Amino acid sequence: MAVHSASPHLPNPNVSRPSPPPPPPPGPAVEPPPPPITLKYYGISTVRNDGRKAAYFLDGEDILIASEGETLKRRYKLLRISASSVLLEDTESKRQQSVPLTPEAPAS
Repeated sequence: MAVHSASPHLPNPNVSRPSPPPPPPPGPAVEPPPPPITLKYYGISTVRNDGRKAAYFLDGEDILIASEGETLKRRYKLLRISASSVLLEDTESKRQQSVPLTPEAPAS
């Protein structure tokens, strides 16, 4: 009687199989965007004698006025005022956002 070698369809336990490739490393964590600032920047004024600027904001029906360095709604620090935008820092997330000047709506 002839001795047959291992069946060709069964894996040979003495032969090592390559291990599967390791999973790719996780990508850098994506930080979610800061919550949008709901204040609308609609104007600027400059005091003549000291050149200090003040920005005007709408918060719903309320009008807020602040100068650079002041905080609005106990949360947004006004960092910079320009004619076309303001730079606010969210004091909770420590992230800065530029808020563009909102053009005046045409009278109807």
